[in-house]
Amino acid sequence: MILTYRPIKAWPEGWPRESPKWTPFKSTFRDTLQLLDRELDAIGATAVTLQVDTSERNIRTDGQLRGDAKITNQGVILTIETRAHGTLVYQCDEFERVGGRGESWRENLRAIALGLEALRKVERYGIANRGQQYAGYRELPSGIAMGAAVMTVEQAAAFIAEHAIESPISGRPAFTAEEILSNPMRTKAAFAIAAKRLHPDAGGDPALFRKLTEARSVIEGNT
Repeated sequence: MILTYRPIKAWPEGWPRESPKWTPFKSTFRDTLQLLDRELDAIGATAVTLQVDTSERNIRTDGQLRGDAKITNQGVILTIETRAHGTLVYQCDEFERVGGRGESWRENLRAIALGLEALRKVERYGIANRGQQYAGYRELPSGIAMGAAVMTVEQAAAFIAEHAIESPISGRPAFTAEEILSNPMRTKAAFAIAAKRLHPDAGGDPALFRKLTEARSVIEGNT
């Protein structure tokens, strides 16, 4: 699963933390990404956005961090789009790496990955109904929508409609913008069609895919 990086637009309540804990983790960042990828696959993630404390100029057009990107605070916000559980948001600024403040965000991403693993085990061992353990995280505001909206609801629907076409040959939209706004099921269906075309794993443009997920967040945040 490809992580799309975005700047943190506004601090969550209680951030920045004045006295983070020293990290207890010994794993490499590669190990963290492998763990996260496994857990994202297990919950059926369709798109993943990671917000970090950096500026737009430190993020490439494909949504990846530049090699010399400076990340100041250790906090991270992970927003996961899933088919079964909707939009899930996890945030953590608990840990700091000794002598490596600029990379401490990686420790907090690992904490989230381990948390996802633990939540999945809750269901595995039968102490929660299917998907129940994710309910609280669906109530958190989307990390993408924390700042000022970059699109109106109408613009968001129009963008999704533009890319949710029936086929490359016909070029006809599967839904109009009005239809997308009229029914949450149509919103999800249109998003799925557009995501299939724009997802980077399918050769799509990462910038357009990032805008697509933002458009969906704008609509869901106003329904």
